Amino acid sequence: MEMPLWFIFGVFVYIRQAALSLHRSDIENSPNEIDEYHQQNKIPCPDTLIGYFNNDTFFFRDNVFSNDTISKIEAIYQNKKIKFSKNEMVEIIKSLEEYSIFFKNTEDNQFNIEEKNRIRLLLTNCCDFLEKKLPQPLVERGRSVTHINQNNHLELCSFQDLVGLNWPNGTK
Repeated sequence: MEMPLWFIFGVFVYIRQAALSLHRSDIENSPNEIDEYHQQNKIPCPDTLIGYFNNDTFFFRDNVFSNDTISKIEAIYQNKKIKFSKNEMVEIIKSLEEYSIFFKNTEDNQFNIEEKNRIRLLLTNCCDFLEKKLPQPLVERGRSVTHINQNNHLELCSFQDLVGLNWPNGTK
């Protein structure tokens, strides 16, 4: 299976942000805090991404970068694709599904610290394997994503600044 690099870069940034936010969020209020952070920062819910992976046709528009995004993701990467095995796709989907379950748990917080850490490590492992698929300049850029309770002394970029305002849908 091949997927557009711009989409996989967005998945990498999304999963990195999720893992860091889980790590830095308060266990007593994690799902609510993360849900609020996603809404405030216009970050899509995990189910949006899962929908792309569960679509048998894997339809993606060509040249989805808007003018402001193309300068952020080098033009040389614009039409590149990344190959994934079925097992690799399953790993990405599983990590997003686990995060989705946690993310939706805003009403009844049943998660303990072990469960939160298990999901965070699943996301981190997925990030590690995605890093090996992406060009190094994009990995370096994607590692600088903002997250909950971030260190204010670091130079970080917002999710939208890294992947574009309409990711994963894109605009022409």
